[in-house]
Amino acid sequence: MDGIELMRKQNWKLRGAMAAGVGAAGGLVSVGSLIGFGNMVTRHLEAPVFVVAAVFSAGLAGFLLGPLMGREGWRGVVVSFVAFLMATVLAAYLAGFMALPLYNLGLVTLWLTLHFLTPFALLWIALCAGLHWSAGRLRRRFT
Repeated sequence: MDGIELMRKQNWKLRGAMAAGVGAAGGLVSVGSLIGFGNMVTRHLEAPVFVVAAVFSAGLAGFLLGPLMGREGWRGVVVSFVAFLMATVLAAYLAGFMALPLYNLGLVTLWLTLHFLTPFALLWIALCAGLHWSAGRLRRRFT
């Protein structure tokens, strides 16, 4: 097995592992959103549909952006934070596109804004830090 083939195989493993991690983080954030903003969310969407759409879309965003997370140094922390922020926004809009009618897609912006302006932002930052740490360990394991 040559080096390029090995690198591709490791990259797929890293992407799969990060998809699972970001998907789980999306599930936790969606459950937190249901706890904090329950009626505001369930008025437009049933709770199980909201959680499943969030997990699936966060997993897809993690698959796409996961390799950017977990790099070493302070630049790696910044890249990881920006990648997790991009994954959050991408996953939110993917979930909204899957689960909401198109005329209600603006609710995603409202939910994201309310989520980042409340103490639930601390949950998001903790998940971001945990995923950065675990991505670093996975990166060392797979490369």
